[in-house]
Amino acid sequence: MTLVVADGRPLLRRGLEHICSREPGFEVVAVCARGDAALDALRIRKPDVLILDATLPRRGGLWVLRQMHRERLPTRVVLVANDPRGRHAREAMRLGIGGVLSPGMTPESLLRCVRMVAAGEQWLESQAVVRLVNRRPRGEIALHQLPSGLTPRQSEIVRLATQGIAAREIAARLM
Repeated sequence: MTLVVADGRPLLRRGLEHICSREPGFEVVAVCARGDAALDALRIRKPDVLILDATLPRRGGLWVLRQMHRERLPTRVVLVANDPRGRHAREAMRLGIGGVLSPGMTPESLLRCVRMVAAGEQWLESQAVVRLVNRRPRGEIALHQLPSGLTPRQSEIVRLATQGIAAREIAARLM
């Protein structure tokens, strides 16, 4: 599986590159610090997966996604967003990304996410669901407003949480 890593934060960019390049079956074919460079890498290298910082400098992550959509580039995308439920992530999901992760993800989550997205599945970090529930008053979230990337189990967790059910009780119900 070929990957392009595009992140404006040097430490995170190097960390993503290191984690992915050490994984058997993964090949990082380009590492970019800016949105325009990421788009050029996609056009030239045609990777399977792009790991994309939502807030890239010089033509941000959303610009890259819009260009990919316009050009019908087939690369699947994992978005790294500080707020996996924020404006960037919501817009990116509308543009068809395969997964959303926060910068605080574990290396195991990253690798699992990349594999799922490469296989055509969707991934939404479980912490994004928790943030979604914690940001809104109880009962305010309509299930049709949830991102399409939620698994049935994640949707059920959100439904129970919006009913005011405590996390421990939800866990007990779902075991």
